[in-house]
Amino acid sequence: MTDNSAKLKPEQIREKFTICAVDNSAAMCNDLKGLLIQMGFNSKNIFTIYGARAGNETSQMLDVYKSYEDELSWRIPKLHFLEWDMQGITGLELLKKIRGCDDPRISNMIVIIATSNAVKEKVVSAINAGVDHFIAKPLSPDILAKKFKEISSKLFMNVENMIHSFPHEINNIIEAFNKVIAMDIQNDRALKLKNAFLSNNKEEVAAIVGDKVANGKNSAVSGKYSRAIGDFDKALELNLSDPAALMEYGKMMMKKTSYEEAVNSFQSAIEFLRGSVEPQQQIREVDLLELLGEAQLKFSMTLEKPDEALESAIKTLERASKLYEDTKNREGKARSLGQIGNVYTARADNAEKEAARTKTAGEASNLMAKAMVHREKALSGYEEALRNDARQSLLLIKLADIYRKTGQEDKAINAMKRAEDIKTDTPESLIEFGKFHLNNGNRETAMSYFNSAKEIISVEDIELYEEILLCLLEHDLPDEAVPFIENIADERPDLYNNLGLAYRRVNRFKDAIETYEKAIQNDLTGDRVAYIFNQAITYKLAGNIPMSIKNLLQAYKTDSSFEKAKEHLQRNCSELCDKALQNLMSSDIASAARNFKLAYIADPSSQKARDGLLKLKVDYASIPSENELSQLGITSPSEIIEGIRSMRQGLSY
Repeated sequence: MTDNSAKLKPEQIREKFTICAVDNSAAMCNDLKGLLIQMGFNSKNIFTIYGARAGNETSQMLDVYKSYEDELSWRIPKLHFLEWDMQGITGLELLKKIRGCDDPRISNMIVIIATSNAVKEKVVSAINAGVDHFIAKPLSPDILAKKFKEISSKLFMNVENMIHSFPHEINNIIEAFNKVIAMDIQNDRALKLKNAFLSNNKEEVAAIVGDKVANGKNSAVSGKYSRAIGDFDKALELNLSDPAALMEYGKMMMKKTSYEEAVNSFQSAIEFLRGSVEPQQQIREVDLLELLGEAQLKFSMTLEKPDEALESAIKTLERASKLYEDTKNREGKARSLGQIGNVYTARADNAEKEAARTKTAGEASNLMAKAMVHREKALSGYEEALRNDARQSLLLIKLADIYRKTGQEDKAINAMKRAEDIKTDTPESLIEFGKFHLNNGNRETAMSYFNSAKEIISVEDIELYEEILLCLLEHDLPDEAVPFIENIADERPDLYNNLGLAYRRVNRFKDAIETYEKAIQNDLTGDRVAYIFNQAITYKLAGNIPMSIKNLLQAYKTDSSFEKAKEHLQRNCSELCDKALQNLMSSDIASAARNFKLAYIADPSSQKARDGLLKLKVDYASIPSENELSQLGITSPSEIIEGIRSMRQGLSY
């Protein structure tokens, strides 16, 4: 086990800490979220629930967390900010529900009530119900930090009592320590005592971490990604520097296509492995380097300027290749050299794409020359890899592709012939053969390989299904893509999102909307906001603008840092305003009014929408009703109604 006292970072505990802010006001929630981010909390772990139904929605969320047991443990907030005076279920009622829950993950939450009206009777009621602290509105960074320190000190006394009374409840004690440290990362007494506790219980902690990692791996294999993440998070709570937990967490992030998080996790695993005071029996640095190189390559594909990430991938894989060479492992060396070839291929592809976008002939010529240099390096990497392991058919396919792109047709044909001669009927090799033929215009041959691969792919190998699916979609073959996952999606809910994308590409919008709804309802991966957003885009393509706006508002409400939702709301607003102006030109006043109203709902800050409503001289009869706005998912319909009414003030008709 790694030396925890040397590696423990309070900032990492704070970054992982989950918080939920509940208030009538969106502005209040967003202000609080901004303050928390300034203090070092991770925006992805700060959830906000606001509007007229905030109390009811929070109550429902608590029921969901309880019903899912382990699957959603990693997402359950450790700290709740509650507004006192909410419509429906009040802050005090929520506090009582939290403290009265028989699930300790919920009943042990830290609860702070935020209020601008701290009436004595209310304060006494909240204290009796088990509130941890009060905070006065408006909030400030200094007040927030002071309250957190006070809570941290109070919780620390509880931890000391736990160690004295229940020393063997290691999981609960470490979780309690992490709450103390997250609330005050400068609580030196807590840090020293936690490190001492870990040192005194090394063997017990190591056994628990090992069990959590093993459970997480089993969950990941069966597609229960959220449960796997929960297990790995628990392992890392016990030992933030455990290489095995970090490695498996990184693999989990690769499955979720969270490549930046995967890169960070693998890098931390390597760092802690090198600094370990005790040998790690099951973890090798070279394995982590290969995983890191692959993650860096995939992460680069998400960047507008990928060169730096690709250069890092090359250095990582060169280090792996050297380690394999030192241990005389020719197969491993071939694998890492092949990955280096993949990185240079990606660099060449990026240079060619950039050349196609550039407007000057000289710059385009330079970029194409750069692409050719990268292709030559990729070629060199694949050839050297084959000198170390001549029977890697996958490398021969990639080599053939490079030969073809560099005009060496005879060599390409020879490489493919060699690949066909030694091919093994594994899903991976069949998929690569299919991709090669598809890239070279041989659609029927490609589909034959893909169908053969499908027959032997295990339902657990979700990445292989997705690889075929995305390849077909990239080549604009959505009709062929749908059957590959349509029949197994119900077995693997994590495929719903991609199936929705495929349906959308073949204009099966109703099927796509229903599939995204399944993805939302079965979300155990933490990607619910993305599913809601994708459903919104599909509604728009299907011509249902009100439902599209409803979903975009829901996505933005769920996560105000989800900028795509905000951008699309603003885009919808602009498009609706343009339509409304066209309606006016054709004297279709009713349609103009409807479009201006929808535009205003999508973006109340839009001057264009406001001016349009004023131009129509909206009277009270044409203002959207509470029911109409509620159906659109508007959280504070009364505010919008009052906003439209206020436009009439001072106007002459």
